Amino acid sequence: MSLLVIGLSFLVAEVLLLSAAYKIFRPRDYLDAVNSYRRLRTAPPRLRLLVAWAAPPTEVVTAVLVMIPASRTYGLVAACGVFAAFYVVVGGDDRPVIANCGCWGVASVAVSRRALLGRNIVLIGVAGAALAAAQFTSGTILVGGSQVVGAFVASGLMLPFALLALEFPELFMIATLRHADASGSAPARPGAEAHHNEHFSIGMRPTS
Repeated sequence: MSLLVIGLSFLVAEVLLLSAAYKIFRPRDYLDAVNSYRRLRTAPPRLRLLVAWAAPPTEVVTAVLVMIPASRTYGLVAACGVFAAFYVVVGGDDRPVIANCGCWGVASVAVSRRALLGRNIVLIGVAGAALAAAQFTSGTILVGGSQVVGAFVASGLMLPFALLALEFPELFMIATLRHADASGSAPARPGAEAHHNEHFSIGMRPTS
């Protein structure tokens, strides 16, 4: 049970840290994404800016709380809230595909809104499972008698899974497209691509 709590908790924490790092080191792409979401672009500019700048530190603080055994319960509750908030923003969008989710990766027309929503449902489930399991054990790991070293080891072990979780929408779409090609599905009807691009471009401003 202790290993389960540690694994799920550090997976949640690292997803949050990687997402925050993306926002911090690629601010222009992140702000483009914020301005593209229907629920956010219709909000007052000051509120939209506040939400945009509050997200990265919120993710970092939440991740730190999750990684510390004494505050893990609070951190996992906060993580569920962060993932749920993103679900609401994406779910309320008016585009069938989203070029830039503002959380990870590069702009791509291949990622559907449903794939992004699916990822967040899974992340909410992971955080919820970790929260439930944390009620029965502290979930500490000692390496060489040190919790700090144990935390670094756990982080290293869960990093590939965190990256996989963030890349899931793109990988899902690639797998879906390959399956469609192999099955010989009919090509898109004329004008479908233009209609697709029209939805994709809503609220996005070009970058130089």
